[in-house]
Amino acid sequence: MTIICAVKFCNSKMSLTKKISYFRFPSDQLRCKQWMGNCHTVHLLNKDPAILYKNYRVCCVHFEDNMFLNPSSRNRLTMNAVPTIFSERCI
Repeated sequence: MTIICAVKFCNSKMSLTKKISYFRFPSDQLRCKQWMGNCHTVHLLNKDPAILYKNYRVCCVHFEDNMFLNPSSRNRLTMNAVPTIFSERCI
């Protein structure tokens, strides 16, 4: 199964870009809604947060360095991390 970034127009795919980390949508409903709002993921608005957590990911490209526990590895997010970086093509 190929994992792709849920952000609209983001072309990151786990099978093609091995150095990119992918993060599940939060299981917490409020944080999940915040991620959806920040990511402009209108195609996911009707999905249950449990489904988003299980099946959808956002790649590390959309998180600022201060959102990572270790910015050099970019593989673990802080508890309050939210995606905030989007190119104009990703919105």
